Amino acid sequence: MYSEITKDEINALELIKKLDCQGCGSIIEFHGVVRPDGELGEIMALYYDYHESMAPKILNEVLSEAIGKFSLIDGVVIHRVGLIPVGETSLFIALSSKHRKEALSGMEWLIDGIKTRVPIWKKDVYKNGSYWHQ
Repeated sequence: MYSEITKDEINALELIKKLDCQGCGSIIEFHGVVRPDGELGEIMALYYDYHESMAPKILNEVLSEAIGKFSLIDGVVIHRVGLIPVGETSLFIALSSKHRKEALSGMEWLIDGIKTRVPIWKKDVYKNGSYWHQ
């Protein structure tokens, strides 16, 4: 199990090497990519801020819960913070399991858990301003 919050670009090929898949029949990945359209028009980038002491701990807790709840073999979660341009990955998750159903269910649950529980805040950055998400 591996989780991290980073300001660096996410290298999925390197991170997938951290995933234990011994005995697995399924490996799934999720790449959350900054898209160019937001609520107020064309986005230039996203800016993520976070609670420096709590966010890494809670991110790891949510990953651990997903592994237990869905009988996953292993999981890797990286969330990027700071200014992230359109087209780059802000969230990377890889899960291994014996069967795809567990990994697919676990992935959806994990993404929702990260969005609702981990103290990370997102701001859309436009040419003429910005918008913080609630």
